[in-house]
Amino acid sequence: MRRRAFIAGLGGALIHPMCASAARAQRPMPVIGFLSTDATVTSDVLGFFREGLASAGYTEGRNVAIEFRSAEGQYQKLPSILSELVGRKVAVLVVGGAVTGALAAKEAATTVPTVFLIGGDPVRWGLVASFARPGVNITGVTISVSELIPKRVELLRELVPNAALGLLTNPNNPNTELEVKKLTEIAQTDGWKLKVVNVTKEQELEDAFNEIAMSGVGGVAFGSDALFANWRQQLASLALRYKLPAILSSRQFALDGGLLAYGPRVDEVFRMVGVYTARILDGAKPADIPVWAPTTFDLIVNLKTAKTIGLTVPPSILARADEVME
Repeated sequence: MRRRAFIAGLGGALIHPMCASAARAQRPMPVIGFLSTDATVTSDVLGFFREGLASAGYTEGRNVAIEFRSAEGQYQKLPSILSELVGRKVAVLVVGGAVTGALAAKEAATTVPTVFLIGGDPVRWGLVASFARPGVNITGVTISVSELIPKRVELLRELVPNAALGLLTNPNNPNTELEVKKLTEIAQTDGWKLKVVNVTKEQELEDAFNEIAMSGVGGVAFGSDALFANWRQQLASLALRYKLPAILSSRQFALDGGLLAYGPRVDEVFRMVGVYTARILDGAKPADIPVWAPTTFDLIVNLKTAKTIGLTVPPSILARADEVME
C-alpha cells in the first residue's frame, strides 16, 4: 500500500556514467572511506548506498573500493578513526549519523572531499555556508529533524488527544536542546504535559520506560539521535510491554512491533548519498553541490500492535498512511 516511489532516474539526472567511463579507466581505483558514527548503518542501507554508486557506473571491487568504519556511538573515537581514513588517502569521505561526526570530519579531513548524512540543519551547525552553495569541501544529505519531531508528536496527539506525552532524548546530541525547547513550547501553547527523560546508553532504556509510564503519559516519542534507531527493537518491545503507543522514524520500527513510523525513506536517502559520492569521484567539487533534503515522508501504521495495546487508530491517520501493517 505504499503510495510513493523513489523518483526514477534521480541519480541518472545528476551523473552521466558513459561520459565518465573513459576517464575512470585511466586512473587508479579510488577508495571511499565510509564512517558511521553509530551502529545504525547496516548491510541493508549500505546496499542502498552501493545502488546509488552503481547508478553512476561505480561498482565496489571493480572500479571503486569502500573502507567502512563505525564509532558505534562512542564519539570520542571519531578523531582517531578519521585520522586513519585520511591516512589511507581516501578519495571521498562519507560520514553518516550524528552531526558530531560531520563536524569532526570537517575539522579533520580538510583536504578530503566529504559527503555527510545527518539529521539537522547543516547551516545552523556551521557545516556549510548555505544549502544551495555549501562553499566548503563538504556537502551531503540532511533530514530536517526539527520539523519531524513535532510532526510525530502531532500524530501521537491524534491517537491520545487528552494525554501527556513522553520524550526520550540523548542529552549528548547537539540537536536535543532545540528539539526539547520546540516541543516544550508546543506543549505549553496547546495545554498538554511533556515528560522528558534522558538516555545515553541501552542499559538505561528499561528504567526510562518505567519512569515515563509511572508519570502517566499516554504515548512516547524519541529524539532524533541515531542511537534510538539502533535500539528500535528494544524500544518497540518496551512500548508493547508498557502498552504505550510509540513513534520512531524508520519503517523497520513498525516491522519490529512499534505502532507508528514517520520519516524519510531510508533507501532513497542512502541512494542519494551514493549519487553524491559518485559525483565527487567524477570530479565535482562539494562546494558547488547543493545539500539535498528529502521532501516526502512515509507514515507506517502497525494495526496488530494497536490491537495488542487496546488502541483504535482513527480514520484520519489511516487515510494518510502510506502503509498499514495488519
